[in-house]
Amino acid sequence: MNAITLEYPVESLPGLPLKEGLRFFGVIRGGKARVQISESQEPQTSTDPRQAALENFISKWSGKGTLLPKEQIEQDPRLAYLTAKHIH
Repeated sequence: MNAITLEYPVESLPGLPLKEGLRFFGVIRGGKARVQISESQEPQTSTDPRQAALENFISKWSGKGTLLPKEQIEQDPRLAYLTAKHIH
């Protein structure tokens, strides 16, 4: 799955109760981006070391992968199938 990450200064989102580590939800409707934040939601911090390691891995490596050359992908039928299914 491809993902695009954009970063905006918190100051560019006035009126939202934003805190460090807060996760929020967004959806496009009617040509506008709608952002939803639960006001009662606390920033997510995990005391579970496995969860913290997972979050660290995802934030560090998300979107950093590169595809193999097309010729190399086509040499392996399963890799070609998975690439077509998940990337294209």
